[in-house]
Amino acid sequence: ASATLNSSQRKSFYDTVNSKYWVFYYTGTAIEYTYSADGSSWATPSILSYNTTDYSVAYKAISGTGYTVVASKDGYNIALNRGILAATSISWTSTTAPFADGTSSAPYTKPTVALGGDNYIWVGAIYTAPSLLQQANVIRSTAVVTGTIAWPATDTPLGGHNTLSDIVLVPGSGTNMYLISGRDSNNIVTFAYNGSLWSEV
Repeated sequence: ASATLNSSQRKSFYDTVNSKYWVFYYTGTAIEYTYSADGSSWATPSILSYNTTDYSVAYKAISGTGYTVVASKDGYNIALNRGILAATSISWTSTTAPFADGTSSAPYTKPTVALGGDNYIWVGAIYTAPSLLQQANVIRSTAVVTGTIAWPATDTPLGGHNTLSDIVLVPGSGTNMYLISGRDSNNIVTFAYNGSLWSEV
């Protein structure tokens, strides 16, 4: 099983509502997840049927309920699963595709997901264009994580480079969001969203 691999995000969280540790890991054929009350003894795992090491997990407690979102590479696209946490289970109540126009020559890879300070879902992914340039694309859900999940018709591309190693979304306060990426120049670059526009900082 592979819990981290090349990912720039951890695959675990603590559910503050139900006092449980949750971990997600790749088995070689699917994403498994399980929980523990003490971090030592773990329950029988459950499965998300995505055969990929490219996935990202986020969690947030909202009004007494724990929510988790998992963004996974699904073929040439990115799938987003929204789950509601109970004491010993996760109810996956929504599966959508924030990036759905990928092809064999222009795929989306290495998704990153975050829940903003305003409870909207942000998903980012590395898009490889037919020219082989890579860019970080980001998109925000049209409703908060507690509602009906849908996505706008267009996403936002951030730069074009020969290689992007990894990207990660980091929530700020309110509507602010940050995306950190590693470029082919070996530099780490940050983009900031101020509630209306993205800009490099």
